[in-house]
Order: sequence, then C-alpha cells, then structure tokens
Amino acid sequence: MSNNIFYKALAAVSTAGILVIAGMQVSTALKKGNNADDQLAKTMVDIKKARKDALAEVKSSQIEALNELKTAKKEAMKAIEKSSGRNDDGKIWLILVGIGQSIGGGVGIEKIEMENMEQCELQGALWSSSERLSNNKNKKVRNVRYECITGK
Repeated sequence: MSNNIFYKALAAVSTAGILVIAGMQVSTALKKGNNADDQLAKTMVDIKKARKDALAEVKSSQIEALNELKTAKKEAMKAIEKSSGRNDDGKIWLILVGIGQSIGGGVGIEKIEMENMEQCELQGALWSSSERLSNNKNKKVRNVRYECITGK
C-alpha cells in the first residue's frame, strides 16, 4: 500500500507542478499581450509625432518656396524693367523742338515723359517725320527736332 501512496503523492506533486508551470506560461503570455498593446500604442504615438514633423517640414518648405518665388518675381521684374530701357537713375524724356519759319521765327520746346528709350526714339522719329509740321508745300523742309534724354 505504501507503493500506492507513493504513486498518488507523485501524481499529486506532478499535477501541482504542471499547474504551476501552466500558470506561469499563461501569466507570461498575458504580459506579452499587454506588452504588444503597449508597443502598438507607442508605435501610434511615434507615427503621430512623425506625421506632425512631416507636416511641419512641408509647411516650412512651402514658406521657403514662396519666399524664393517672391524673390525670383522681383528679380524678373527688375530684369524686364532693365531690358525695357527704364533705369533707376531717372526718367526718360522726349524733348521736342520746333523752329518757326516766319520772320523772327521762334523756337518751341516741349518735354514728354516716356516709358523707355525705345518708345522715346519711336515717338521722336514720328515727330520729326511728320508732314503736318512742315510749312513747305513740297513737305521737304522740316524744322523739327527731337532728343531723348535721361534725367529726373
């Protein structure tokens, strides 16, 4: 009978050991499950932070691009103004001179502001070649002159 008690005691101890080991395994598995949730929550926080950083970077890039665009626009406008003949030193003036044909003929001078040197030269050429300004019936004698100058 002592044999029988030995086996029963051994079976009881073995069962208790198995239950303890199983309990530890379940406890570890549950901790790992919680750990996975914690890891997932941490990953979500990291993703949100990375998203905010990326949005801030995009906004910064947009502001930088806008500033570069404004600078390029200013430079382009300066280049256009420079190529059109306008300068910062002063204005472009068309000076018109008309000399009278009568006895003691007078001189008339007029100044007109122009946008650029090309416009000034064109308008001066039109002035000096105008047949209406000639008092000669042959329209060959023109006593009109012009000059384009830069000044303030």
